[in-house]
Amino acid sequence: MVITVYDVNAEDLVAESINYIVFQIDTTIHNNLTLKLKAVADSLEIANAVAAINKLHAFENSVEAQRGKKLSQEQVDKLISTLQRSNMSLA
Repeated sequence: MVITVYDVNAEDLVAESINYIVFQIDTTIHNNLTLKLKAVADSLEIANAVAAINKLHAFENSVEAQRGKKLSQEQVDKLISTLQRSNMSLA
């Protein structure tokens, strides 16, 4: 059995989420979601993990609020799973 370990940091996961939003999410909400993730990236840039985690939770709440509305179940699940990996890498 082969196990592959990836060195993934929160900044990479935030960038991955931003790219997903820009290319896969309805344009009527992607600007709002992208701005929220850029705020997370800004907090990470100044090494403020507490603020980054709080902003990730706010982003998650925004995404969940759009489940079944402007975001499909699959889109929300993809974004939330990426957020959970971000939280783990910040812990």
